[in-house]
Order: sequence, then structure tokens, then C-alpha cells
Amino acid sequence: HSSLPMCCLTTLFENRIVKSETINGRDTVVVESVPKAGVKPSSEEEKSALNWKETTWIDAQDAMMARLEVESLTDRGRFAKGITARIDFERRVDAPASEGRPEQAVWLQRDSIGHARFKILWIDVADTTEDTWSNFKKFHVDMRLLDDSIHPLPDKGNSQQY
Repeated sequence: HSSLPMCCLTTLFENRIVKSETINGRDTVVVESVPKAGVKPSSEEEKSALNWKETTWIDAQDAMMARLEVESLTDRGRFAKGITARIDFERRVDAPASEGRPEQAVWLQRDSIGHARFKILWIDVADTTEDTWSNFKKFHVDMRLLDDSIHPLPDKGNSQQY
């Protein structure tokens, strides 16, 4: 398991604006986040997050993530340092602007690509994984919870779940 830095960017990372860039015709602000020197993680999630560098492209108008790139800074188990992953998001207009109301937009994951190097036995392996999402469909759901339809799940030794 590996936690990406997103959980701790404001507390354990140095964040700096490095440039502006246009993605899909939209202006973005590019923020680079690297672990602070000498920081002490207080959980396994924080410790894992400090193994990464993150670069985030933030849409200037919507203040939403347009792109995310991460790079591992250390070897981790069989995986060699330098693992990279990139996720691109697409802005889709849900409802156009009308009568003084701004357009309603949603940001959806469009594609991702990852590169890794790892060892299996004595063999070095390089891997690339690509995923693409498309042909999004809009849908609407109405749901009503009835008081007598909610029942507790059996306790599994952790906390009570509903």
C-alpha cells in the first residue's frame, strides 16, 4: 500500500507555484509539492506520502485539479524509485449559463498513465499502464430512505457500521 501526498500537502510538504500552463484551452497554475526537510510523520499514511513528489495543475477559473503527476522518491519493496503516474481530468458542462446563473460544470477523470520499474526474482521489469475514460453519460437518480428500511450491520470487531 502506498499513500499519495494529497492527504498531507498543507502540513508536510513545501508547495510552490512553478509556472502557468494552458491545458485543453484553459489556464492553469502549476504547483510543485515536495516533502519538507526533517518532517516527522505521525502515521503510516503520512510516512508513505513522504515517499512522493507531486505536481498539480489547478484550473485558474474553477480552482479544480486539471492534472496530477506523482513521482516516487525512494525504492519501496520491489519497486524502484522513479515510479510516475499522471491523471488528466476533463471539464464537462452540465448546464449552460442562463438568467444570471453561471454554467454548471463537472470535472471527470479522462485518462491516466503510469510507469514503474520493479524486480521479479532476478529480473528487472518495466511496466506502463494506460487507462482512458470516455463516452460519459448524464443520469439522474431519485432515492428515498424509509425509517424502517435502515438496519445496523453486524459488528465486525471494529466500530458499528450502518
